[in-house]
Amino acid sequence: MRRYALTAVGADRPGIAAAVTEVLYAHKCDIRDSNMMLLDDEFAIALIMTLPGRKKRSTVENDLKKLKQSENITVNLNEIPEKSEGKSPASDFIATLHGKNRPGIIYRVCALLHGLGVNVTNLESKALDVEGKGLYVLVVEAACPEGVPAKKVLGRLKTLAKRLGLKSNVQL
Repeated sequence: MRRYALTAVGADRPGIAAAVTEVLYAHKCDIRDSNMMLLDDEFAIALIMTLPGRKKRSTVENDLKKLKQSENITVNLNEIPEKSEGKSPASDFIATLHGKNRPGIIYRVCALLHGLGVNVTNLESKALDVEGKGLYVLVVEAACPEGVPAKKVLGRLKTLAKRLGLKSNVQL
């Protein structure tokens, strides 16, 4: 079965999720996994879906493109490889880092995890203005490769957080 990754972004308002999923429902697409969220003042959708039987991608894409004119939503649909056998990795830990906002926080955390062979399974971040101070919150879930203990990774994350002037909280 052909799999597709769909992304959609539009200025936040009620009805964006309904407009996108209405098109998919009308074409009998199967949404396998999805995440819909508010990013700053934009509503974003990321999902994995399949098309039924002989349904042509172009037919679905044409209807999705109409959302650009009618709803001012930018939609992209890309074919992706078949799902590999085996399970998706389960998260071994959740780490939260927070403190003064500055460029590079996500990069430094992701580079550290990559260097240890750790797979990021979910990452969320938010810049906040709390009492006139720029606060940054990052929550990362990750799966450790065989032979790399989560405690080691968490220790390295705590050290990095301290170097960046952030506080950290971790959960195994």
